[in-house]
Amino acid sequence: MHSSSDAVPAAHAHGSAHPIPLARRLAIAIVGALVGAVLLRGWAASGLVSRGDDFLQAGNPPRALTYYSRAIWLDPHWSVPSERFSFAASMERSPALQAACERVATAYLAIDPRDSAIRWDRAICRNHEGNTAAAYADLRTLALGAPRDPKLNSIAFNYARRLGRQTDAAFFARRLRPAHA
Repeated sequence: MHSSSDAVPAAHAHGSAHPIPLARRLAIAIVGALVGAVLLRGWAASGLVSRGDDFLQAGNPPRALTYYSRAIWLDPHWSVPSERFSFAASMERSPALQAACERVATAYLAIDPRDSAIRWDRAICRNHEGNTAAAYADLRTLALGAPRDPKLNSIAFNYARRLGRQTDAAFFARRLRPAHA
């Protein structure tokens, strides 16, 4: 007669007498983490943007930029982290941050060239870098897409005039005249 402590474990009764090897358990854990990261990356990116916003509002742009960068890495096709990064970097006067702003904005504009907020931030960064012609290219694109926006057309007009682009300046000047004139 056998006692209950002598009973064969259920796992052994089905032919699985050995525990799962460590390498296999590690592989299962890694695959699970990667699948979770892919499936939940939007939520994770959103959390990183929120954390970056907290640091930006607290007056700590460098920490905010770190969180925005992580969110961009997680979800490069989502415009919000790229826009927040570009905006925060454009407000700083560091040449390295201006260059980072342009890189991030340019990378996102390759995905969605119609994003006006990111294009505006890139124009600001380019202007801070002293690249007036490149800033004008972005401002011109924005103004062409907004024929009834007097502020944007005025900015494009002033840049065109400053760069000596008389044809463009005349075009934007006509847009600034009242329709009845």
